[in-house]
Amino acid sequence: CIRAFDILDLVLSPFTHYETIPKEAMEDWARVFNQAATNLVDAVKADEGPDRTNNIGIAARWYLGLPQLIFRDTDGRKDRKHARIRMRLTAFLQGDFDTLLDHWVRDRNKVLRKDRKPQNDTKERRIQQGIKLIYQGFVSRGLRLVGGNGKALAEAVFGQLIDKHPQHEKSWAPPVRPTDGSDDPALLSLRRATLAVDPKVGVGPRGFRSYYARALAVGRFSDPEANGAFDAFARLGVLYLNTQMPPWLRRLLGSGLLTPLAKNPPVPGEKIDARPTKAEDIDTALWCKALQTDLTPKSRPGEPVRGIRKHLEPQQLAVGVSSGCESIVIGTKLKFEEARANRLRKILVLLDLRNAHNAYKRAAAQRALEALAATDPLLRPLVLAHHSISSQNNPIYVRSSQTETGLKYLCESSAGGGQGNPLTNIIFPVVIDKALKAAESNNVEPRAQQDDIHLWGDPDEIFGEDGTLARLLADLKAVGLDPNLTKFQLLGTTPDACANKPAWLKETFIITDPLEAARVAEAEAAAKDAAAAAKAAPPEEADEANAAAATAKEAAKAARDAVPERLRAKGVWTCGAAIGDDAYVTHKLKELEVKLCGSGTDADKGELLTIASELAAADPHAAHAAIQYSLQARVDWVMSVHLPEETRSLAAAVDRTLRTCYALCFGADPLDPNGLSESQEDRAFVRDRFALPVRLGGGGFRPTVERALFLNTPNNVAPQFLATEQTRGLWPSLDSVFGAGSFNADNAATRWDAFYASGSRFALALRSE
Repeated sequence: CIRAFDILDLVLSPFTHYETIPKEAMEDWARVFNQAATNLVDAVKADEGPDRTNNIGIAARWYLGLPQLIFRDTDGRKDRKHARIRMRLTAFLQGDFDTLLDHWVRDRNKVLRKDRKPQNDTKERRIQQGIKLIYQGFVSRGLRLVGGNGKALAEAVFGQLIDKHPQHEKSWAPPVRPTDGSDDPALLSLRRATLAVDPKVGVGPRGFRSYYARALAVGRFSDPEANGAFDAFARLGVLYLNTQMPPWLRRLLGSGLLTPLAKNPPVPGEKIDARPTKAEDIDTALWCKALQTDLTPKSRPGEPVRGIRKHLEPQQLAVGVSSGCESIVIGTKLKFEEARANRLRKILVLLDLRNAHNAYKRAAAQRALEALAATDPLLRPLVLAHHSISSQNNPIYVRSSQTETGLKYLCESSAGGGQGNPLTNIIFPVVIDKALKAAESNNVEPRAQQDDIHLWGDPDEIFGEDGTLARLLADLKAVGLDPNLTKFQLLGTTPDACANKPAWLKETFIITDPLEAARVAEAEAAAKDAAAAAKAAPPEEADEANAAAATAKEAAKAARDAVPERLRAKGVWTCGAAIGDDAYVTHKLKELEVKLCGSGTDADKGELLTIASELAAADPHAAHAAIQYSLQARVDWVMSVHLPEETRSLAAAVDRTLRTCYALCFGADPLDPNGLSESQEDRAFVRDRFALPVRLGGGGFRPTVERALFLNTPNNVAPQFLATEQTRGLWPSLDSVFGAGSFNADNAATRWDAFYASGSRFALALRSE
């Protein structure tokens, strides 16, 4: 009977779906899922014949439609949730499919007849939603709502969203497979991934929520059919990833739902700039996550490297590397410091790629994966998986108030990796690996954190028409990756290091003289205003506005170029860290301090106090939870990758701001050293107790100035830099700083001696901390 319905009706759900499953219904749900999944597995694995496609279509409709058929919420009444779910599960298990489908059709027709209105995404609404999430324990997710700019209407940014999904037409032949299925993905990590899944994670157009899969993993069922549900889930995942499933079915399963988030607060008369975020349904997401986890086991420092990491290192530090971000920042800082100390002529180029993960050529990715798997057959499952999730160009939908279902087709995904798909984070590094390895030489060292690429080395080798930079950009271009040249950053270690740079490549700097800085800031502000005016100009005034914007842009560029060399402090900002002249680092950390703590005016309270005050006005308890679990940790990363002497002012400013935040929550200042009452014998008692953990009756305050966050970083990353008896090292040339072989097992007692004797400021800070 389900064949009467268009299969897209079962893929594109017009309903909201229940987030959880009642405990008393979990076993029946497991039985239903097992039946639907097993039927689909059997249909896909059946021998070719005249009825195979038809049987797959029937089984696929049942599986694809499960979220709607069982978990649709038609009116938001929580008191009827349990009864409705149990009734639908019972109908399925008793074979009363006519009743099950009749009720679904009735509810679907009813919801399709409703007028859909654009959601009023106001600041007040986001604050209330954020507070609700905080109470549920999802503090970070709640604060993203409170501190964000909300969603953009898809209709208002439709063209933008399409532009951010480039279309490549080239296809490729399916991978050749052995007949014994020995290259099937094992999905050994599937249960662990399912148990760890975020209950609030976004889902695709089918509405298959995370709890629907998690219930299969956590349930302890007495019914054998229910106990087999998770195995059926795993078997279906193998078929999805091993190319055995028909492309049209993989396309439906892998459909994505895109949400456009506003990058900036909406301004009347100005166009909204949106950032697309896409999600797939949780079943396909978990299958991909399990394979990604299987291929990226993390080794402890000193242990042999396993998985795909051993093929990507040392250039790529984002795959299977513990503390990968810290490694690229600290490693680059140490190379820069060493070159400066020894007057070595070196440069650091930071590349920026446009829409990198969403733009690379999939055919090139398939060739790169095939080549890699030829050297390591254990990676064959990734070759199959990339073909399975990418070759059929899955559709992308957006929410819309202008369609019956509330979903509107946007485009096909035909380039790059699926946004939010866990496999993208290991496929993309494979795509650029050949280019990075070709750039490596005795005098040039590329290091990357996904698409954040650092090129360090001799400027004579890096610059020039046939230099390393030009060749690297050509190699990246060949796989579909275009550079955003205006966002490149350049830093030299000597005054003449950048003398032969290309004209388009600019050294990044801040201006040390306040008057000169004000002059340039005025010109750049005028250019920004002119660009905004051009963006908002009506068609009849567009030419004139664009010309004015171009003139203002050139004037701003000329003003910055005219800054005398003696008034420039040079550096780069990468992965949330500053590298360069001391004045540059100080300036960038001061900018961060103002961003977090404000400039001392009512108009600029800073990020921490703004969030705390908005929450405290609505719910002081939620505000305290936000401070404890998030706001007081906002500087942890920055303090862990900068010298303690560089972050003392920032730490003190954060503590002062946090004190104000706490006072807003409690209506009194619990951190006042003079106490809250003159009758207190121990005036500092409340302040001291407030610094205890909440579980010990305190307020959970952790004084930032007392935290030695930098201390752990060298201990975590240094042992991975150098080659040891079992590893080749992530940055072997740093043996000039740490001493060759210092981290071999035999040198455990003296492993830091060479570093301490090197004269590095980082060594001094590590020892003093």
